[in-house]
Amino acid sequence: MRRKSKFANEQSIRALRESDGGAKQGDVARRLGVTEQTIYRWKERLGGMQVNWIKELKRRTAIRRTWGTHASRVRNEINFGHHA
Repeated sequence: MRRKSKFANEQSIRALRESDGGAKQGDVARRLGVTEQTIYRWKERLGGMQVNWIKELKRRTAIRRTWGTHASRVRNEINFGHHA
């Protein structure tokens, strides 16, 4: 299991855009307090993504989670005869 990053994906993408915009990766890494290897990992994982894509993905995941919880409650009510 991968450990949770202290940086949100949005922050990582902004750092990648900064380095793509001409800033040296070493300078970006030092400013953020991470290694250059971390910047390379972010580029590999998030390289082509845009911040608005990440936000939309999070929004859709939250909706799916909410509906999944609701659907399982309805299933339980139907299967076990429980009513809210």
